Formats: sequence, C-alpha cells, structure tokens
Amino acid sequence: MRNRFLFFVVTMCIALLAGDAFSKEIQGKDDQGRDYWVYTPDEIDPDKTYTLLVGVHGYRGKGKGAAGYAGWVKRHDVIVLGASYSDGYQYLQKGSDQQTLDLIKMLRKEYKLHDKVFVAGFSDGSQYAHRFAMKYPGLVAGCAAHSGGTWATGDYAERAKPNPKARAVLFVISCGEKDTKKSFAQAPMGRLEWAKRYEAMLAEGGFIYDAKWWPNIGHLQGKGARQQTLDCFIASTRRLPEYEVERDQIEKAMRAKDYAGAWSLIQARLNHEDNGNDGILGRAHKAYLASLESDIVRIDRMAEREVRKILHEQRDVEKRRDALEKHKAFYAGAPETVRAVDKELAKLK
Repeated sequence: MRNRFLFFVVTMCIALLAGDAFSKEIQGKDDQGRDYWVYTPDEIDPDKTYTLLVGVHGYRGKGKGAAGYAGWVKRHDVIVLGASYSDGYQYLQKGSDQQTLDLIKMLRKEYKLHDKVFVAGFSDGSQYAHRFAMKYPGLVAGCAAHSGGTWATGDYAERAKPNPKARAVLFVISCGEKDTKKSFAQAPMGRLEWAKRYEAMLAEGGFIYDAKWWPNIGHLQGKGARQQTLDCFIASTRRLPEYEVERDQIEKAMRAKDYAGAWSLIQARLNHEDNGNDGILGRAHKAYLASLESDIVRIDRMAEREVRKILHEQRDVEKRRDALEKHKAFYAGAPETVRAVDKELAKLK
C-alpha cells in the first residue's frame, strides 16, 4: 500500500513538473552561421494557430532565453524566437533585420502562425524592436520597447520619421526615471529624455501607444514594464483581431438594417472591461470605439424614430412610460436617443 502511495506521489510530481516545463528548446544556426533558439509548447496543437513572439537580447547578449520571454509558452499560445545578433543590430545594421525575416519565414514552414508577430526588447533590444516595428509594420502587431539607449527620432543621425503605415501597430515604451545617463559618450541625450522625445513623436504621428516613466527605477526592467508588455501583447494579438471580427458583424447588421442587433454588439463593447483602462488596452479600446462613431450616429437616428413610433402606438400613459424606459435601457450610451426618451418621460410626469 505504501509503495503504491509513493508511486502515486512520484507520478504526480513528474506530471506536475512536466506540465510546468515551458517547452522544447530548439537551437540552430541560420544560413549565415548565426545562432538562434526557438521555444515551443511540449505538444503542438495542430488545430491551433500560434503567435510568434520575437524576444530581442540586450548588449552583448545571446538569443538563448529570447530575452527572458521563453517562459511565455507556459501561459500563452505562443512560439518564441530568440536570435543572436552581431554588433550594430540595434540600428538594423549588418542585415540583422533580414536575419529575423528569414527566421520568421523558416518558422512559418514548421508551425501554424498568425500573420503578425509581437516583438519586444530591453535596452539594445528595445532599440532593435521599435526600429523593426516601424520598418516592417505589415508584419508586426505590437511592440514593447523599454529603456532604449537610442531612439529613432528626427533629431538623430538617422533623421528618422515615424512610418505612417505603422499606425496599425500598438506600441508600449518605458524608462526608469533614474535612467538618465547617456548610453554612449556621443549620444545627444540620456535614455529618459530620449524616450520622452520618442513618445512626443508617436503622439504627433497619431499612433496608439502607452508610455510609462517608472519612479525610483534605473536601467532595469521591472514588474511594471513586464506588465506593460503583457498588456500590449494582449491588446495587439488578442483584442485587435476580436475588434476586426466584431466590426464585420456590426457592419453586416448595419447593412441589413438590424440596428438593434448592431447596437447590442456596440453596447457590449461600451461595457467591456477595457473601457477606462489607463494603459494600452484602454487606448486600443478607445480607438476602436472612435471607429464606430458613425455607426452610433446612424443607430441613434433609427432609435429616435422608434421613440416616435412608441409615442404613436402607445396611448396609455403607463404603457408608454414602460415602453420608453425599456427603450432607454436598451440604447443606453446612444446619447441622442437617451435625450429624446428623457424629454418624453419628463412630459409624462
């Protein structure tokens, strides 16, 4: 009996450890002889499409561990890539961008991947990540860039300007408030000041982004930055695809003149948990709602007509009041409709 119990305990421990083991680690060399590491779940689900996360290492780093993102395969439907880059990679020099493109192409042949990737990095990895996202916006869903030593701004040697096509990419950037030193002697400014310069460029360019400046933090990636990265990952690879599907459903309902059906979808979004979020999740949510403004106006007009229909059909005061209250409750958030209902309810008092 005791032996059976010990066998059961050992078996359970092995099962738990196996379940917690993050992945298979696959090491290889690309056509140029450069090292790369790929992290996948222990078992690939053939019916599942995975997001590719590109974790970019810092100064003198290696691709092993993918800048600390290898463990994400335990918690998310991702496959993680970490490549070893040569000096100058932070500026996309020496073919470092093509290096990543070739590895992505290779992985697409092996795994079922979403069309867009998520790219993240700290310090030199941050420099690479935001430049790569700006250069290849059609390939990148979201970018997390923390504590970069340089930023691609118009006042630097690159004379960089934000790529307007990258407005579809979600960006999060951050820096510690104590991370004020220059990353090299000839740098025009320190890390914090330069990060804020980049934020101003994103704001002026109309990008959807979130910037955070961490108090009492130097040149390190703390818990706040990691959470910011996770939020960006969720917003760019989960929420945005949801919005696209939902937008198609709303448009289909609008074309069919099913205004009530369209409004029920919009109302659910108005009450979504991301509404009011002060980070990238909230900013992406707000931008999506802004894209629905014209639909809300059209629905408002139709709902106002329904108010007039209620007034015409319901002569009994109590029934009219009940009908108007239900109408108001259903179209809560449609401003013109609410005002029209409130006006008629006031008359019935």
